[in-house]
Amino acid sequence: MKDIKEINKRLCKWCEDNMAIRLPRWEELPELELYMDQVIAFTEKHLQFFSEDGTKVITPSIINNYVKLGIIPPPVRKRYSRTHLAYLIMVCTLKQIMPIPTVQILISRKVQRFSVDSVYNDFCDAQESAFKKSLGEASARFIDGGDYAFILEDISLSMAVAANAEKAVAAKIILEMKGIDSEK
Repeated sequence: MKDIKEINKRLCKWCEDNMAIRLPRWEELPELELYMDQVIAFTEKHLQFFSEDGTKVITPSIINNYVKLGIIPPPVRKRYSRTHLAYLIMVCTLKQIMPIPTVQILISRKVQRFSVDSVYNDFCDAQESAFKKSLGEASARFIDGGDYAFILEDISLSMAVAANAEKAVAAKIILEMKGIDSEK
């Protein structure tokens, strides 16, 4: 039981520590163009929250594949701009819950209507808001007393179920949007 209590404390602290998670806004992305290793270091630093077990969220081969598939624009003289970084942060975040072609559709549709910097900054705002909501809900349920194992199981299950439901709704909306595109 002591181990479960300790896990509860660590998770509560983790939620508190991560309430301040913040993705860099467009204006905070490097103005200078970066080489591949610099892009990897920059994006890994800002996306480590998505690595459950410390595995890389992005690698050179992933970036090369995204360029080949047209998900991100090709680099200019092997250098990557703010636009590349913005796309990579959005794609690497969203790929956690939906297929890459779907992510590509979402981002490209938004960029057709709005500037990349606006789409990216709105994305950052929405992602941070979702983080804070989930972390707040979880930390509110970490309580002293009671059956800690049950509390942890209950929190993780309800969070997974909510994520699954939101993913299903997003997938249905995207499917309907594809239908609109095919009618044109």
